[in-house]
Amino acid sequence: VVPFYFSGMKRVSRKISLMTENWLIVENDFQELTSTIISAGIRIHFDKPGSALNVGIWRLLGEELGDVVAFPYLSAVIPIK
Repeated sequence: VVPFYFSGMKRVSRKISLMTENWLIVENDFQELTSTIISAGIRIHFDKPGSALNVGIWRLLGEELGDVVAFPYLSAVIPIK
């Protein structure tokens, strides 16, 4: 099993960034892509350096999820000094 991780972030204003995190999991000597997880979100930067609020969605591709479109995601970054 070999996991690959790709991510990106683009600051669109002083307080807002767009972000994405993506996982590809490969098995059997790169012959089989078993799982793919994609995400998209927004990071809201606060005035205190290093602090932010992340809001986004995660989606598992290649799996039957029924009526599930995506899973919501919420996290915060709080610097400790």
